[in-house]
Amino acid sequence: MLQCRCIVLLLILSAVRINLVMCDLSNLQAQAQECILEKSMTDSRKSSITAKVAAQIVEYYKLALKNLDASNCASFVGSKKMKVNWHCLSSLLICLTNFMLSLIN
Repeated sequence: MLQCRCIVLLLILSAVRINLVMCDLSNLQAQAQECILEKSMTDSRKSSITAKVAAQIVEYYKLALKNLDASNCASFVGSKKMKVNWHCLSSLLICLTNFMLSLIN
């Protein structure tokens, strides 16, 4: 009986870890795309390209938030602040995407 409880506990912990790893992965992908976004803006690339990159960053941050929520780790230090920062950054990038798309027409 104790062995079954230990196995269930290990499965739950591994699921939490997987969600946290996926959260970190999405966060790193978003940060890498931010570098590409900055480069495309400084190089004055087409507005459509810049808009697509900004939209992709938003999707990565949404995925990171989804994985953070799925991990049930809201009690971690800084996770609430991280969520607020990602929401603010996502809103800013949505505005940037819409602005760049308006330049196409």
